[in-house]
Amino acid sequence: MAHAPSSSAPGRWLRCVGLCLLAIVCLTGFSEDSGPDAPEFEQEAARRVRRAASAAMERDLATARTELAFVLERLPEDPRALYVLACVELEAGRHDEASRALTRLERAAPGTPEVAILRDLATARGLHPELGWRQPFLQAWRRHGSPDFQEAHLLPQDLMEWGTFQVDEALWRRAASSVEARLVLLLLDLPEAGSERWRWLVQQLPGLEDPALSVMVIEALRSRTPPEPLRTELEEAARQNLARLVKAHPRDMQLRLLATLGSTSPETPFTPKELLALETAAGAPDWRQRSFQQVYQQVRTRLETLGMKNPGPAAFSAAVWYLGGGGPPLLRQRAKASREKLSHAELKRLSDLVERVGVCLSEQSTLLEHMVGLMLMGSAAEWMEDTLKLQHVQAQRAAARRLMHGSRRVSSGSFPLRSLMDELLETGVRDERLHLSDYSTEPPEDWSPLP
Repeated sequence: MAHAPSSSAPGRWLRCVGLCLLAIVCLTGFSEDSGPDAPEFEQEAARRVRRAASAAMERDLATARTELAFVLERLPEDPRALYVLACVELEAGRHDEASRALTRLERAAPGTPEVAILRDLATARGLHPELGWRQPFLQAWRRHGSPDFQEAHLLPQDLMEWGTFQVDEALWRRAASSVEARLVLLLLDLPEAGSERWRWLVQQLPGLEDPALSVMVIEALRSRTPPEPLRTELEEAARQNLARLVKAHPRDMQLRLLATLGSTSPETPFTPKELLALETAAGAPDWRQRSFQQVYQQVRTRLETLGMKNPGPAAFSAAVWYLGGGGPPLLRQRAKASREKLSHAELKRLSDLVERVGVCLSEQSTLLEHMVGLMLMGSAAEWMEDTLKLQHVQAQRAAARRLMHGSRRVSSGSFPLRSLMDELLETGVRDERLHLSDYSTEPPEDWSPLP
């Protein structure tokens, strides 16, 4: 609903499922000499509104009010500033002040979808605060025609910062006593990681005991690997780590699959030995031992301990690597490369194991895993020319497509309300498919889930 980690496939999937509408980028720099009539004041006002929105998401409401007062003193009807001010006062529970800001906003930006939804949300919060934030927001969104915030929004999209988290030296030093905390920071900052931190990872990975962190690191390394010779050293460290974890967690299908596939090429056909290992992996009873919610909460707690003021988006960006978006597609690619070299009986064995992995994945609560599982199931049905199974998969894909389309329509709206964002995120990580079912909408035939 959530760095997309990069422009890689897992990153694109993240933008599609849209688990959260969450973090606001904080841009700095201004000129005190700019007057309200000067052209450059528009840029000054935009910077101040960004800082206010960012402060609101960190629950620093005093700073947010200061920034907005500066803008509104010079531009009393600025809709961006009034919108963020209404959110700030609503977050603070100051309903009269929020209502006054909304009245001014309704004059400054009449007919804007966010304003109508925010007015309904403010009314619901004043009358029934026990309902929380998500349910009144959902009801307001539906009441106003389920508007598409990809096309209409008060705050520009550059306010929405999905997954770029700078890990400075001070933060890295604060995590010195915890290998696990530093691993999380490294997952957030792999594009900027220097050779010293890569070396540190080579030393830590072989002995890492936490299977969730191991999966997260190994999956992330598929798209973010350092130059040689560190790359080879990391692949060997990952191999050693997985070999040990598979023995310690024999019920975990995800670990077995990663250990069997390793860093092999997508074009390489499976050997008979690999097929036997894959059949063993596909026979494991569980896709993984821990839920996505448990891993997310673990990561979030570590980031809170390090002093991160708005840890939700960062925790999600790190934890999403636990979903294993790289291993199953590699299984499918290598299976496709093997088809022409197999007898019908061998192809049946391969299709069966791909289907078993797909079924297990499709039962998970996240939309990413559900969609990847359906992809595997569909491929297996195609290879065996099983029309009935293929029709069943296509029907499930259509339902998942409706979830994805609805989430995209609502997730691009920028609502700098920390309590709302936290509640949406928490509901999503608990059971994303159930959460998104409330936003399900029928997409146009030519709609693509990828940006």
